[in-house]
Amino acid sequence: MSSEAIRRFAEKTPKQTEFGNMRLEIRDQALCVNGSDEWKHVHAQAFQVLWYLAKADGGVVQTKELADWLNENAPLENQITPDYMNIVGSIIKRLRVIMQDIPTLRVRIANDGPRYGYRLETF
Repeated sequence: MSSEAIRRFAEKTPKQTEFGNMRLEIRDQALCVNGSDEWKHVHAQAFQVLWYLAKADGGVVQTKELADWLNENAPLENQITPDYMNIVGSIIKRLRVIMQDIPTLRVRIANDGPRYGYRLETF
């Protein structure tokens, strides 16, 4: 994702959002557990997916909806191809690894079937 795309995303988005005990900071594209000062950096596309899921507040977001939203914020050369299910699936997989590396984080990405979508849930 280009710096121009990141700037456009940041301009139209609040600076922070939360879900469960997870806090996301757009400026640094990072997440942390509420009450902690340890931030974990997240790759740009993965951060956008996590942000979108957090803003859905536990609701299911369809895979195609995630791909469409990523394309809205990406320059033409970085847009997702028709193979969007695999690309979004790879991003979700990376996010799960990052989130599992934070032992106090009580939020996970639930899968409602690859054809249906994803959602955040607390545990």
